[in-house]
This record gives sequence, structure tokens and C-alpha cells, in this order.
Amino acid sequence: MDRVFTHMAVDEDGYVVRKFLSKREADFFCSNKADLSVKSTGVKKKVTTTRDLYKKMLLECGECLF
Repeated sequence: MDRVFTHMAVDEDGYVVRKFLSKREADFFCSNKADLSVKSTGVKKKVTTTRDLYKKMLLECGECLF
């Protein structure tokens, strides 16, 4: 599983303090720290649908017997 850091906490000088997997985590971390702000990295996490998972398993394992 690859981790995709979508948001980061940036201080007033522009240095990255910490990276986060979601905006909710970043907002919670920066909520009580006055000098930090949340900035998006611009990278989006690829969402796999049920159909994509089924196609992948069908190619790897074959048809289901049930």
C-alpha cells in the first residue's frame, strides 16, 4: 500500500512541519497552533472502485465458483 500525502502543515516561514494523509488530520493538528497553516500538496489519492477490484481479481485468480 502506497501512502499518498495530500496535505501538509506549513509554518509562517514556509517550512513543512509535517505531512498528512488527509485534510481532516492536517486541520486537527493545526487547530491549536497559531503559527501553522494547512496547504495542499496537489497530489490526489487514486480511488479504486469495486469494478476495478473485480477486474483485477478476475485477471489474477480467474472466475469465482460461487
